[in-house]
Amino acid sequence: MRRLYAFPAARKPMSFLSYLLIPSRSKKRLRVRTGPGKGLLFEMNPRWERHLWEGEHELAVQQALADRLTPAAVFYDVGAGFGFYSLLGARLGAHVFAFEPDEENAESLRRHAELNPLTPRVEIVRAAVLAVSGVTGFERAAQERGHGNGVVAAGVASRGIPVDAVPCTSLTEFARLNPLPSVIKIDVEGAESEVLKGAEELCNLCRPAII
Repeated sequence: MRRLYAFPAARKPMSFLSYLLIPSRSKKRLRVRTGPGKGLLFEMNPRWERHLWEGEHELAVQQALADRLTPAAVFYDVGAGFGFYSLLGARLGAHVFAFEPDEENAESLRRHAELNPLTPRVEIVRAAVLAVSGVTGFERAAQERGHGNGVVAAGVASRGIPVDAVPCTSLTEFARLNPLPSVIKIDVEGAESEVLKGAEELCNLCRPAII
């Protein structure tokens, strides 16, 4: 089917056929085909998460991690989602702290760590990361098109999605009781500036690479 997509006249009928064959929320166990993550096993939706499966997703980010993460590294994956970058970092030998407040995504991450198997190198932190520690509102990730991303919310559901109360932490606060990071990846749907505000003291202390 991928080969047929190369022909413009075939794209529309093949797309329609793929929608019939692959339900919207369907997930299958698939190995990443190319790139630094090649060989990692994930439960993904072949329709919506094809670029992840093919290994083409954010190649510059993947390569940046591959260039910087070693067995001696500590990797903070802020907004870890279902664990693509966390598992890549763990396979490169780093010790990973995966920050993910969404319950369904965190469960997928835990399952993926077991599938690969990389559980000893991945610690899942069920908390949002912001400028201060405490509790925040959080809109759950939509899962209709594969693994979605949750959003920190002020208390009103902006997309008709229920708002949960979840713990939050600043990276500076977290690092007081845990190893200092060598690399930090931040992908938190628009709250990146809040994460950086809460990491200023930490960054002055250990100068991590930030993606």
